[in-house]
Amino acid sequence: EDAQHVAQSQETAAADREFRLRRERDGVASELSAERQKLAGERERLAASEEKGRELEEELSSLREALEESRGQTEATEENLRVQTERAESSSAALASLSQENESAVRH
Repeated sequence: EDAQHVAQSQETAAADREFRLRRERDGVASELSAERQKLAGERERLAASEEKGRELEEELSSLREALEESRGQTEATEENLRVQTERAESSSAALASLSQENESAVRH
């Protein structure tokens, strides 16, 4: 009878231990699943951030190109204005010279 009682106690202890281990394993599996889902969400956010970064880099590159083109146009406009100013000054000087010649011719 004692041996039977000891055997039953051992069986009960083993069943309790098995139950606790299964419950602990299920808890760990549940935590692991939650962490995997969290990690998947983080990966998705990272991928979206990387894509946004690429889009911003492309936009920045486009803006830089537009700025360089604008600078080129500004430089060309400034050169054109410089040439026109020189021509106007030259024409003004020539006109002043002709005007003096005319005044001189009229006096004589």
